[in-house]
Amino acid sequence: GALPDGPARARLDTAAEAHLAAGLPAVERGDFTTDHWLATFAALALDPAGQP
Repeated sequence: GALPDGPARARLDTAAEAHLAAGLPAVERGDFTTDHWLATFAALALDPAGQP
């Protein structure tokens, strides 16, 4: 991963999970900007290759 192990990493992982949980429901709002960009960022967030 991009971050070293330690307490800061655990807090950032928790924050990332909270942001993902809050943002995923908004992926299908029906307008191009939201549908395209949120889906793109959601795919990146869920990609196992980017996980530690």
